[in-house]
Amino acid sequence: MSQTNWVQLIHMLSALIWLASSVVLGIVGLSVQVGRRARALPRFGRVLLNVSRGLIAPAMALVVGSGVWLVLDSSEWTFSQAWVIVGLLLFVIAALGAIHLTRVAMRMRQAAASPATVTARLQRLWLLGQASLIVTLVAAFLDMALKPGS
Repeated sequence: MSQTNWVQLIHMLSALIWLASSVVLGIVGLSVQVGRRARALPRFGRVLLNVSRGLIAPAMALVVGSGVWLVLDSSEWTFSQAWVIVGLLLFVIAALGAIHLTRVAMRMRQAAASPATVTARLQRLWLLGQASLIVTLVAAFLDMALKPGS
């Protein structure tokens, strides 16, 4: 296998890890919301932070690093192609969303002493952000797979 093939594999697996972990966290977060388990919120916030730091952040770094490498290494792809521009914009949107979700998770972690209205608001805010992140990541997947305008 060539070096480019390895970088493509790293790119695809990292993107898959990012998307899959986001979906799983969304499902778990939804179960916390539906179950109205306010006491579980701080623990869920800790889990979110651990998964974000240990799994999602490295996957994000590998996605963008390997993606840029692939474009620089390719004679067929350039940073002026529509699908590359869209992919980079979607990455920026997803990264900003992930930063926002991390901040919400930090507040969730400290929510044990908060009133029920605050914890419910944090849960809704996180779920809406997580759903938006998943839609953005799916759009990025489609952009990379279909390469519109190439």
